[in-house]
Amino acid sequence: SVGIHSFWNAPDFYQHQVHSKQLFVALFAFIMPVIDTSIVIVNRLLKGRSPFIGGKDHTTHHLVYMGFSERKVAFIFAFVGFISISLTYFINAYFVAWGPFHVVFFALYFLLLLGSFYFITKKFLPVT
Repeated sequence: SVGIHSFWNAPDFYQHQVHSKQLFVALFAFIMPVIDTSIVIVNRLLKGRSPFIGGKDHTTHHLVYMGFSERKVAFIFAFVGFISISLTYFINAYFVAWGPFHVVFFALYFLLLLGSFYFITKKFLPVT
């Protein structure tokens, strides 16, 4: 409830609700689960498989297939999460006036991460 009141329903400097800003705050707070789930669902649907049946096709698995250790994969996820949570903080603390530039900039950040991790799942497949 504190998070919803402080982040989701908080008006901007001009006391307006800025829905795109609220969306990015929520998205960045949960960026890695959102990216991983989105990629897994898309990849499974493209292969004609159910997205509800588990498998070893998550982003973390593909990073291991690339040659990263599990420890390094955890570090990569933690680092991306830290950057995204930091962006969430800066969005709320310093971006009082919100405009189209902010939407484009933060959308590009999200799409860059999504595209990068999606590319990894297509390029690095399990060794059989």
